[in-house]
Amino acid sequence: MPHLPRALSRRALLTAAAALTTTAALGPALSRAAGPAASPREAQLQALLQRQLRRLAGRSAARRGASVLVASPSRGLRVLARLDPSLPDTFHAASVGKLFTVALIGQQIERGQLRLDTPVAGLLPPELLRGLFVVEGQDRAAEVTIRALLSHTSGAADVFSDPAGPEGNAQQRALAQPDRAWTPEALLELARGQRPVGPPGAQFHYSDTGYLLLGRVLEAQCGAPFPTLVHQRIFSPLGMVRSAYPGRSRPAEGGPELRPVMLGGVDLSAAPALTVDEAGGGASTTEADLLRFLEALFGGGLLQPETVEALGQAEHRFVRGLWCGAGLMTWRLGELSPALRRLPPLRGHMGVLGVQAFRTVGDDVSVVVHMGSDRANPASARLMIAALMAALRAP
Repeated sequence: MPHLPRALSRRALLTAAAALTTTAALGPALSRAAGPAASPREAQLQALLQRQLRRLAGRSAARRGASVLVASPSRGLRVLARLDPSLPDTFHAASVGKLFTVALIGQQIERGQLRLDTPVAGLLPPELLRGLFVVEGQDRAAEVTIRALLSHTSGAADVFSDPAGPEGNAQQRALAQPDRAWTPEALLELARGQRPVGPPGAQFHYSDTGYLLLGRVLEAQCGAPFPTLVHQRIFSPLGMVRSAYPGRSRPAEGGPELRPVMLGGVDLSAAPALTVDEAGGGASTTEADLLRFLEALFGGGLLQPETVEALGQAEHRFVRGLWCGAGLMTWRLGELSPALRRLPPLRGHMGVLGVQAFRTVGDDVSVVVHMGSDRANPASARLMIAALMAALRAP
């Protein structure tokens, strides 16, 4: 989904973090979605998070699909709070879906089919890379590696947010033509009209174009469409029965309806334009499905720990407190406020629709937040911090 720094205001995020820590409103020790089997502390935590949801999202009708899930097996915690449970259980994961691409690439690395330094030019036909990496009249595609695409250092422009001719980039076109269904090939053709930001390896520049290419690499190596690969290798083995790719696949159980997908003030939840991304973040899912994924990814169920570590080495600052590695993001919350410096780092990914999916490094606290709006990223980060602090204070 679209370029996040434009949607995630540093000032707004810092203001939200400061407000959270100065009020210290999380109360004493807190704690699985409240229900028949919920313990008193879990019921208490569920009620607290419900209040946080109402405060951060309740005034906006565009955010009525907001939710937060926090879980920690070692603490016996699993709590889900939703603002409006009458809405569908599935939501668009935006760029959190990049984690599925990263996991598939990691599997190919462990199978000996790829290395992080493998040149992409040897994996894809020349016509697919044509025009994407031409800098000062020289085609630099031969220098682009798997690591460069994963870490947003390939030099490719971002097909969603960077200038792309008179009709606009992919985000602008999706909003103007919501009834158009996009293919990865059409998006790459659009990207050829953009100017690369520099030669490969010269700088960090968040780019969904690179992830579109990673999806094509996986298809070339594995001989199946990208959504099929994700279903076969991630969704089905992990029991993620409500996850799918809108417009391309259906969930194993239930219908395809989504909560609101508010982008630029327009609800795209039922629009064919949701196909505007795929390997760069085109999946729909639920809080429970994302929790299964996080626990498998960071618990050894999908990749070896050393592979996860290699993919998660944080080298490039995205915004203050949020760093990018080779596909995995890391929150260093202490950089936002001294009051947060004792919180552990978290690894995972965020998405432009106010989606957060992270797990603590060295602990087992997972937090999934969904707001459903590109105008709610500071609120989603604040809710993530609240849920994390509450779980860590649980006895």
